Amino acid sequence: MVMAGSDVVLPCSLDNKNIELALFDWMKDGRQDVFLYDDGTHDNNSCPGEDEQFKGRVSHFPDELLHGNASIIIRNTRLSDSGSYTCDFPHIQQKRFHIELLVERRASDKDSDSPLLRKHARNKDFDLLHRLGKTF
Repeated sequence: MVMAGSDVVLPCSLDNKNIELALFDWMKDGRQDVFLYDDGTHDNNSCPGEDEQFKGRVSHFPDELLHGNASIIIRNTRLSDSGSYTCDFPHIQQKRFHIELLVERRASDKDSDSPLLRKHARNKDFDLLHRLGKTF
């Protein structure tokens, strides 16, 4: 679980295998293209077919490919980034990795949406009574 607005690394690696010339594909919920790396070719800002939701926010670790690391980083996560991610090596049999990502609102976002918590900023006793189950 990560807070909205933070960066998250989604891990994926093949044990110490050089994947600089490999093909790996990151997908969300089995239908959204997140990141595609193919034999040294990629475009972090606009992969062909990359879902609009991820444009300009996803990158990988080029120096780590030599060690089998196909992890990606999603910057400035959004609530809509929550879901099931797969890292697939289609030319390497049975090499698919699954990661569940849950993005939650930051506490400050929750505060601004809640009239009770906005009132808490002005009256600490109100919050204490509210947590104790007291009503007005």
